[in-house]
Amino acid sequence: MNEKKRLIKNTSLIALGNFGAKIISFLLLPIYTSILDTSEYGTYDFIVAISAFLLPIVTVCMHEAMFRFIIDVKLDKNELKKIITNTFFIVLLGIFCFALILFGIHIVFPKILNLNYIFLFIIANSLYTYSNNLLRGMGKIKEYAIISSFKNILQLILNVISVAILRLGMKGLLLSLCISEFLPFCIIILVSKLWRQIDLKIFSFKELKPMLKYSIPLIPNNLSSQIINISDRLVISAFLGSASNGIYSISYKFPNVIETIYHFFYIAWSESASRYILKGKEEAEKYYNSLYIIINNFIFSIILLMIAGMPILFKIFIKGNYIEGIIYVPILLLAMYFDCIAKFYSGLFTAIKKTKNMAKSTVFASLVNLIINIILIKKIGLYAAAISTLISEIILVIMRKIFIYRDIVIKLSHKNIFIQLAIIILIFILFDYHNYIKIIISISISTIYAIIANKYIIISAFEWISKRLKIKKFIN
Repeated sequence: MNEKKRLIKNTSLIALGNFGAKIISFLLLPIYTSILDTSEYGTYDFIVAISAFLLPIVTVCMHEAMFRFIIDVKLDKNELKKIITNTFFIVLLGIFCFALILFGIHIVFPKILNLNYIFLFIIANSLYTYSNNLLRGMGKIKEYAIISSFKNILQLILNVISVAILRLGMKGLLLSLCISEFLPFCIIILVSKLWRQIDLKIFSFKELKPMLKYSIPLIPNNLSSQIINISDRLVISAFLGSASNGIYSISYKFPNVIETIYHFFYIAWSESASRYILKGKEEAEKYYNSLYIIINNFIFSIILLMIAGMPILFKIFIKGNYIEGIIYVPILLLAMYFDCIAKFYSGLFTAIKKTKNMAKSTVFASLVNLIINIILIKKIGLYAAAISTLISEIILVIMRKIFIYRDIVIKLSHKNIFIQLAIIILIFILFDYHNYIKIIISISISTIYAIIANKYIIISAFEWISKRLKIKKFIN
C-alpha cells in the first residue's frame, strides 16, 4: 500500500474511533462550567496534570520503546514475545516502586489530599497506554480505534452521571477517569491475548538494554512536555489561586481540540515515518517534505479559523465566570500550531531512533517556559502563562528543526512563512469578542486562506468522491 494512503487510512480509523466522543465531550462544556465552580475544576485539572507528569517516570516510556521495536521485528513471534515480556515487566516494576513511594509520602505527609486518586489514575493510565500501544505495534489499528472509542464514550457517560446526576463534582470526574482507563485495558488483554505473549523465563536485561537506551531519553522529553503544561498550572495555582487555574484550564479546552485532532494523525504518523525511513534517506526526505507542506498549511488554516470564530464559540459553550478566559485563547491556539509542528519533527526523531536530541530541545523549551512564567505572572497575570507557552513552543520547533537537519532536511518556504505571519497578525488585530463586523471579516479572510492553502487536499477529496460515485453508479 502507498504510504500516504496507509497514513490517511490509519489516521481516519483512529479519528473515527475517537472524534465523535471527543466532540460530545466538548459539547458538554456548558454543563461542566455551570455546575463546577472555577476553583473545583482548577483542582481537578491540576491533579490530572500532576498524574500526566508522573506517568513517563513510572513507565520509563516503555510503551513507546515497545511500539518502535515491534515495527522492526515485523511480527516475528519469538522476537515479539521478548519485546512484550521485557517491556511489560518494567512497567509493572515501575508501578510497584511508585506505590511504595506514594505510601511513604502518605505516612510522612498524611494531610496531602487526593494521593489515592493520583495512584489509581497512574495505574490505570500506565496499563491502558501500554496495552493500546501494543495494539498499534501489532498493526491492529481497527481494534485500537474501536477500543479507544469505547474508552472515550465510557468516560463521557461516567462524567455525565457523576457530575450532572450524582453531583459528585471533582471526585466524580477523577473516578470516571480511572474507571474509563482500566476497563479498556481489560478488554485489550482479551483482544491481544496478552497472557500468551508474556513469559518471564525469557526476560533478559541484554534484550532490554537497547529499548532502555531508546526510552530513557524520552523520559525527560515527555517530562518537559508536561512541564510546559504543568508549570503553567503550578505557577498559576501558587500565585493566582485555583480559581484562576480553572479559568485558564477552560481557555485551554479549545486549543486541546486541535491537539486531539492532531493526535489522531500523530499516532499514525509516528508509525508511517518509522516504516518509510527503511526505504532510504533520499526517498524518505521526499515523502517527509511533501507531507510537511500539507500538514503545515492544514493546521495553520484550522488555527486561523478557530481564532476568527472563537468569540462565537465562546458565547455558545462557556458560561459564568469562565467567560473572561476568551482573551487568552488566541495566544494558546497559536502556541498549539507550533506544538503540532514540533510533534511532526518528533515523528522523524522516532523514525531515526535519535530520541536524545528530541529530549534536549524539550528540556530547554520547558525551562524557558517556566522562567518566563515566574517572571511575568505577577505583572500580567494569566497572560504570562499563555505567552510563555507560545514562546517555548516556538523555541521547541526551531531547536528540533536544527537537530533533525543533520539527518533529514525539511525545506521551508520563506514566502509561505511571510504570508502566514502577515495573516496571523491581521487576524489578531481583528479579534474582538463584541464586534460582529470584525468577526465576520476575520472568518472570511481565514476561509479564503484555508481554501487557497489547502487546494491540494480539496482537489484530492473531490477526485476521491467523484471516483467513488462513478464506481457506485457503474455497479448499480
